[in-house]
Amino acid sequence: MSDHFFVVTGGPGAGKTSLITELARRGLHKVPESGRAIICEEMQSGGDALPWADRMAYAERMSGRARAPTAPHRRSQAP
Repeated sequence: MSDHFFVVTGGPGAGKTSLITELARRGLHKVPESGRAIICEEMQSGGDALPWADRMAYAERMSGRARAPTAPHRRSQAP
């Protein structure tokens, strides 16, 4: 496993998700963003642990999110 990690930041609409999707398509490992996953789960289940509905419940879900082991990173073969 590589000990090199990258954090992608930027404003709304800057292309962060597009960049990460393309890097993953080229073989790099990505770790899902916990906040987005919780929001999707809550929206699908009709829950209210959402940052705009119940911030305390959302914060508890964020802090309770277990970190799963990640797969080893691979270098892209693309230039």
